[in-house]
Amino acid sequence: MKQTAAYYRSSTKLQEESVPSQRYNISQYALKKGILIDKEYPEPSVSARLNKLNERPQMKKLMTDIRNGKIGKLLVYKRDRLARKVEEHLELYNLFKTHGVEVHFIAENEPPMRFDIFGEMMELFISVMNQREGEQINLRIADTKLNNFLRGSSIGNLPYGYSSDKKKTKIIRNEDELQIVKTIFTEWNTDEYINMEKLAQKLKEDGIKRHSKYWTRNNISDVLTNPIYMGLRVATFGNQQVSRSVEELSIITPEAFERAQQLIDKRKKPIQARKKFHYLLSEIICCDLCKEKKILIASERIRNGTVYAAYECKDHSIILEQAEIENIVYISTKEFFGELIETSFDQLYAAHLKTNLVKLTKRQTVLEKKLEAAEEKLVQATNRWIKKGSESNREKVLTCSNDVKRIKEKIFDLETKRLKYTEVPDSVDEIKNEVLKKDTWDLLPFQRKQELIKDLIQGIFVDDDSIRIVFKHPFMEANEVIL
Repeated sequence: MKQTAAYYRSSTKLQEESVPSQRYNISQYALKKGILIDKEYPEPSVSARLNKLNERPQMKKLMTDIRNGKIGKLLVYKRDRLARKVEEHLELYNLFKTHGVEVHFIAENEPPMRFDIFGEMMELFISVMNQREGEQINLRIADTKLNNFLRGSSIGNLPYGYSSDKKKTKIIRNEDELQIVKTIFTEWNTDEYINMEKLAQKLKEDGIKRHSKYWTRNNISDVLTNPIYMGLRVATFGNQQVSRSVEELSIITPEAFERAQQLIDKRKKPIQARKKFHYLLSEIICCDLCKEKKILIASERIRNGTVYAAYECKDHSIILEQAEIENIVYISTKEFFGELIETSFDQLYAAHLKTNLVKLTKRQTVLEKKLEAAEEKLVQATNRWIKKGSESNREKVLTCSNDVKRIKEKIFDLETKRLKYTEVPDSVDEIKNEVLKKDTWDLLPFQRKQELIKDLIQGIFVDDDSIRIVFKHPFMEANEVIL
């Protein structure tokens, strides 16, 4: 049985239509309509303009649950809570349409979502308006910030040597601090320092401090790279970088500033790309000597000056080279399932399929009768609460509601188990095509490899001198249904 979901989203914590506000309005709507909300997907402080659908964790989870047939009804405050971009709104519309999701919008003046030709045209029009509204709001904010900067009415963050008056309308020079800044530029531009750490050391030797502390490499870098010291303020608005002249604040010439930048580039060390390791067994390889069978940590070690990846248990001084142990696990997995699939799999699977589907059907029938009775009790309890309104009646409604929810979850679990069981042959075909062929295995993306390994292996247990692999049977997790 499909569930009813509620999705809430706000762009900022200060937004008027906050997640708590949306949750309250939707819960009131659900109560009036007699709708039981089974699942919630709250997404506070997430911009739909800056984040794609799959970059919003709760939205991604909701879409996955819809594709898996879990959701039949969705409650949302307004359309723009779902998406701000036209293509994303239409993607969601088609997802709801394909999977038969009934969508309820709670806000006033928000028309219902229809899944016909007229409805599709209306959704296109509304999504265009929502995107345009979001873009205009963003542009107005950006224009205001830009104009304030260009007019000089926006002070912003000020670097060392400058401060603002109490009203934050005027920049004040600190001549003592600016004299230290001049010294830093003068010293650096002599080209006598191999890096900024050496210059920081020289300032320390001379007793020159930044406020009450000695100068650091980062402090010096902040000074040498800030164009305000040559009379130019620079800021970035979106993709646009703008500047304005502030000659009254300058303490060095543009030539001295450019000389400092050239020496910074000259002193930069070439960045070497660090090799990134992907740990295939990171969630299933455990120490057999630990009482809790703790998962080995993924680590990087150095041997003969070369970095290599390893799995290790520090408590028992177990260190396994990643490439070696992963190759052993792959070969063992390939041999085990290759032999199983070629010998006894078909007979074992056929022997359990019919029996367990009958058991699943019988169990589901029992649960559906219980659900019918539980829903009837919920209706009766709700009617009593509406008429009398006592706290005990309210508690009874909550209890009955939880009973209905629990039974629905059990029915859904049975349906999932049935689907998983009947899809075993497809899973076996994937094992044949992706795991048993070494050439194909080597070309698989890392995430797919890890997914297959988790599907096939229950756990890997290692000690000082042995490795024990516990395999999952392709259908063993679903092959015994106990009533």
